[in-house]
Amino acid sequence: MAEVDRLEEIEHAPIQEAVLDVRAELPKELALEDVEALHGKVSRDYPDKKIQRIWQQEFRVGEALSPEAGTAGKVHGGIFRSEDGKQVVQFRSDGYTFSRLRPYTQWEELFPEAKRLWDVYAAWAKPLKVRRIATRYINVIELPGPKVNLDDYFTAPVPVPKDLPQELATYMQRAVLHFPAEGIQAIVTQSPAPPGSTQKPNTIPVLLDIDVFKVGEFSEAEAWRAFRDLRRIKNRVFRSYLTDEAIKLFQ
Repeated sequence: MAEVDRLEEIEHAPIQEAVLDVRAELPKELALEDVEALHGKVSRDYPDKKIQRIWQQEFRVGEALSPEAGTAGKVHGGIFRSEDGKQVVQFRSDGYTFSRLRPYTQWEELFPEAKRLWDVYAAWAKPLKVRRIATRYINVIELPGPKVNLDDYFTAPVPVPKDLPQELATYMQRAVLHFPAEGIQAIVTQSPAPPGSTQKPNTIPVLLDIDVFKVGEFSEAEAWRAFRDLRRIKNRVFRSYLTDEAIKLFQ
């Protein structure tokens, strides 16, 4: 278990993006237009600001039966980025998301910052209930090329019948795992990583996307305590999908 808990502390973690997400029910009277003023409370660390709007189009028919179109943009939330663009926080009408882009540091830095920003959001939004919590880690694993045998690095590679060519042009494997004791689910996706993902020459980048979440009805305190279980299961899934040969790539 100690090895699983320390996975994020490896020197060359393959984490492309780490996300903590909280979906919440907010008071109906909340004025979402005030999210712009909320930026002032985080602007020192997140100076870049973008207001999200939902655009709606209405068609009206007059006496002459000619349609008239009107457009209105309703504020949905705000996206605030750090100066280097590595950390992003979203305050929305349905909750909150915090992201850390490569290079990843460690959970002990990520989690307190995510909680600090949630407290700013919660003081403004006054959420009635938390409905869903999630942590998603998008890993890009750079395998030595120019050709690779996925069986050397993944414990559950995409199966191909033995009587067919074993060289894959592309693929996608998706599994939804259920952990009944904790009431948690994990969506695990393996596929070739998109172009531009690799940072090393002569490597083949493979995506291992692990989205771990819990749905229910929680208080704020219960939700943030449950993130520890999400993290533990995320680490367990990560280690279970990789062989020892793959782990050596990060050391």
